[in-house]
Amino acid sequence: MIKGECFDLRNFMNIFEEPVQGRGSVVPPHRFVAEEEPDLMRMVHLIYEMISKSRISPKRMWYRGHKNKDYVLLPTLIREHYRRYKENSSFSLAEYQRSLMESFVSRGATAIELIEPTVKINNSEIELLAQMQHYGVATNLLDWTEDLFTALYFACEDCFIGTDVPKQDATIYAFDPYLYNGIRAAIIKDRYKDLHFSSESEKRNVESTRPMGNIIPNFSLLHNTLDNRYQDFIRGEQYSSTNYSTPDNTRGKASIQSPTTYLPLAIQVSRTSQRIQRQAGSFVAFNLSDTPHPGEERYMGFQHAELEKIQEYYLYEFTGEVRIQNRQLKEKTPFLYRIDLRKESLGMFKELILAIGVRTYKLYPELENIGRDIMKMEQGIY
Repeated sequence: MIKGECFDLRNFMNIFEEPVQGRGSVVPPHRFVAEEEPDLMRMVHLIYEMISKSRISPKRMWYRGHKNKDYVLLPTLIREHYRRYKENSSFSLAEYQRSLMESFVSRGATAIELIEPTVKINNSEIELLAQMQHYGVATNLLDWTEDLFTALYFACEDCFIGTDVPKQDATIYAFDPYLYNGIRAAIIKDRYKDLHFSSESEKRNVESTRPMGNIIPNFSLLHNTLDNRYQDFIRGEQYSSTNYSTPDNTRGKASIQSPTTYLPLAIQVSRTSQRIQRQAGSFVAFNLSDTPHPGEERYMGFQHAELEKIQEYYLYEFTGEVRIQNRQLKEKTPFLYRIDLRKESLGMFKELILAIGVRTYKLYPELENIGRDIMKMEQGIY
């Protein structure tokens, strides 16, 4: 599946596995380790202060919890596509997602989660994708929450669904989506100087698709679903009209790519189900027209699109200016932070979650989960 002769996004992003000179083995300022409850709250407060220094963001963070701290920030669609089709380069991410969506609509069209009056789903593609993501079907969406304790629940989920002691450290990511989208736009704008256009009209067309600053678009709105800048995140491939030519250093030929979609995008989707509402869900959308490229296997060919790798490039390689809403970011502020949670401490963090009233049925409000929660209380599990 991974082609050595295609346009190399790692060259585009200058992201390599070799250590960056001067970085050494020093733990970067955006990584923390929490062993006790007070550690977590102090670290979140410190992260908030660090994000506040940018003065160009509304300081509203998103969070994501993982049971395994070694998880890489790529969506399930990439993982499943790699597992099933890594030997078949002809079946794209967009085609795979469309086939999953067709099955989801065919089998789930009458499901109560999609037809209940409180949902009012428009059956738009992005809302269906949001539902698919929250009900276990692979999509190009990576889900986040606005609630820290929801993320903490997911980091400690093994403590709720099983009796075994967790076997690995967990982690919580804190993410500033506004700052990220602004930095993303600055990186893309900086790379436009390397583009080669065949005509002025082609140049004007491409420039019109540049991403807008630190806006977080709501993909449930019609004007965004029709916007050329966002087509690769919703449908991919043939729907994109943002192509350009750039030299391919390997053979001197021109490769066609879509520059505004090289980096994932923080988006909003209308919260049309109780599950998404309860989890305060938002998303980072990945490009459906993207293809895998050579790199470390754990990234499945998408190292160039993984959020921690993008931050690594931004902090240590990117030399361009970041201007958001006509204000310059004078110091490089990380947009992504992680707090690793020691496995020995996860039981204690579970008790914290229970003490503040977070329960499985509150995040998964379907009737079967309410029933399970009742029986857990009866059995004295919690």
